[in-house]
Amino acid sequence: MSRRSPATAERLSQCGCTAVAGAAATSPTARLPEKRSTTRRDRCRPHGDPSFLAGHDLDPAWLDCVVLLDSEGYEVSTMAAANELYRNAFGDDPAVWVDASPSEHVGEGPLPAEILIVTRGRAERVAKAQSFADQLTAAGTDARVVDVSPLSHADVNNFIGAGDNVMSALMIEELATCAAP
Repeated sequence: MSRRSPATAERLSQCGCTAVAGAAATSPTARLPEKRSTTRRDRCRPHGDPSFLAGHDLDPAWLDCVVLLDSEGYEVSTMAAANELYRNAFGDDPAVWVDASPSEHVGEGPLPAEILIVTRGRAERVAKAQSFADQLTAAGTDARVVDVSPLSHADVNNFIGAGDNVMSALMIEELATCAAP
């Protein structure tokens, strides 16, 4: 059962943006047609990648804004080389790692006008988020980082739409700003 109130869910859906946890946060999952890919490689692709969107008959211009929730997988190739957890998710092929790295696709196609990166935790993790935001900003999008420490990973995801809390307020503010004329 969803923890989101009907009013919050409606407000989020009206913004034309979808909040998705994880490195593939640019995926418009709420609007994907039924023909979803089932291969690991396609599931792991950074879904702001125009080829992914085109494969689902979606135009990259559809993405007005994106919220990345508590990820540090902006450079999957770097993470997978040193971290078994990433290799379990993305396999052993370095080409797949590069393809699954959102940072490798910045500049390949149109970017959303706004990207909010929600992060928390260690200084190194926050620095990775800021580095990715800087890369996005250099490519011409409005990207910003919000550090929501001391929230846990579960808090970041579970608090959205679950009442009066920092995550709900942050998401509603960001999505309302994004949807403003």
